[in-house]
Amino acid sequence: MVKKCVLVALIVFFIMILSGCGNNSRNLHGRWYRTFHSTGLEFRIEFFSDSTIVISLGGSSTTGTWSVDGNRVAIGGAFPTWAMGAGVFGTFYFDISGDTLTLENDRGNIISYTRIR
Repeated sequence: MVKKCVLVALIVFFIMILSGCGNNSRNLHGRWYRTFHSTGLEFRIEFFSDSTIVISLGGSSTTGTWSVDGNRVAIGGAFPTWAMGAGVFGTFYFDISGDTLTLENDRGNIISYTRIR
């Protein structure tokens, strides 16, 4: 009986791990925002399934591309100065917990966004 319970637990564990593999990019799809508290401006990013991204700040927007490799997302493009100043281009570790997206660059700087539903 104990062997059967352990076997079932292991099977469930591996199914949970495998179900998460390769689906990280789907979790990113959609619109995310954060507000700059110093200015009150809202910064938005939208990840599309065709690997394009739209980045908006106030009334300005620009497009780029994105790709996922495990728990890292690479965001690239010819972004204008305002987008580069917001620190959203490059390669980031990412984590999604509920409606919160956290991006962390290689220097340890962390930026959090909230999903727009």
